[in-house]
Amino acid sequence: MKKRLGTLAAAALLALATSIFAAASSTFFDDCVSAENTEFITYQNWSITNPDFGEEVGWPDAPDKTVLTADFTGGAPSAVYHISGVDRLTVSFYTPTCPLAVKNEGGNYVLASSASDEEGHIDLDGTLPVSYSPVDGNLYLNTPDQGYLLYMAVDGTGVFCPLPDEDAFLSQIKDTLTNSFLEVLVSDDDESYHPIDYDFTSCQMSLNAESALTYYYCTLYLPIPTGTRYIGLQMNYAEEIPTGDGGSIANRHRNRLRLARVDFEGEYLNWGDPLPEEEERKDPIYNVEGIYLTNQSSASSRTTSGDRVTQYFTITNNYYNGSGSQSSSSQVLTSGSGENQMKLILSDEAALPAAQAEGEQKSNNFLFILCSVIYLVLASVAVVVLIFKYRSSAS
Repeated sequence: MKKRLGTLAAAALLALATSIFAAASSTFFDDCVSAENTEFITYQNWSITNPDFGEEVGWPDAPDKTVLTADFTGGAPSAVYHISGVDRLTVSFYTPTCPLAVKNEGGNYVLASSASDEEGHIDLDGTLPVSYSPVDGNLYLNTPDQGYLLYMAVDGTGVFCPLPDEDAFLSQIKDTLTNSFLEVLVSDDDESYHPIDYDFTSCQMSLNAESALTYYYCTLYLPIPTGTRYIGLQMNYAEEIPTGDGGSIANRHRNRLRLARVDFEGEYLNWGDPLPEEEERKDPIYNVEGIYLTNQSSASSRTTSGDRVTQYFTITNNYYNGSGSQSSSSQVLTSGSGENQMKLILSDEAALPAAQAEGEQKSNNFLFILCSVIYLVLASVAVVVLIFKYRSSAS
């Protein structure tokens, strides 16, 4: 009897440990080793210039070596991921211009360019994110009290100066501002994309790089609204930067932006549309508008009507182009025309990663793993104790 009880106790503990381990969140990741389109990822205006970014720019201890290089020749570089069940998104990228501003000793806002440690990390306390306006292509700083425009000083320092016409900023620019250098957009139907704000978790300078140009390795983190099925990343960069004398200088670093890594985390991750049972569990995106507005930028009312920011994510036609074998349940979605046309193939096999950059699934929740180990240890101890007691009573 005691032996049977011991077996049942051990089985219960093992089952509990297994269920906890199975409930752990999973992660799909794009480590940016290829710019070739796959079944569920569409890249546009990227190139692969060097398999080792650190070697390319003379930064031997660069945090990430595999990157996609922005190529603005054909338009804004973008990546669209057809993935559902994402709860949290982490993105890392390189930029030759810091996306953060800070007050200097003179009380002026300038681009952050001072590291807080020998590894080049920038102290994020007191920094403000730099914003970008697709209306005029300039970089701004939007504080609660006033708007600032980025000017290039004679010594090459980026300085934010109060806008001479605050009324024009409020009426024409403020509502168009979005995140500078990298914009994150989400959609539940691939037709209307909404930009969402994010927080930087780290920003590291290339202090030990041999190149004269300083690079910044930035990592951002943001929650993804429930019901999201498409996540778009788009690079933006100012073509010209105004100078204090009323002129402007050309920005020569536009094609030096790099996308380094994208991590998707969630309990029910699925490439393509969610599985039917998962779709029933989750509320439609934007069903309760007030919940999402807390994570939305002021420009969230924009849709895919052809503006500069979202036109690369607009899906307008459904057709099959006849290349390769195609099942009756699959379709090829296209948008744009000419060089800006992109294709995204959707299939019933959405639960399986297509290839290469669609990443791998892995358990990454340390707490759940630790709990599983603890329960396994307890189960083993319980079995040993019960067997010992059984043998003692039998003797």
